[in-house]
Amino acid sequence: MASFALSLAMLYLICGFLFALVFSFRLVNKFDEQAAGSSFGFRLFIIPGTMLLWPFLLTSYFKRKKR
Repeated sequence: MASFALSLAMLYLICGFLFALVFSFRLVNKFDEQAAGSSFGFRLFIIPGTMLLWPFLLTSYFKRKKR
């Protein structure tokens, strides 16, 4: 049971990391206009938070895209 939970956590973090890379280097400009001119360091800085919150950010992205 513990190995299953660890596998799910790892899958969550892998999906989060892949989404974070796309989000921080492409999609962040659509969420915050001031981030459009941000530095490479800022984009690296937001990756850990984006990895953890990726389901919420992805849902928000699709809601914005429907408008």
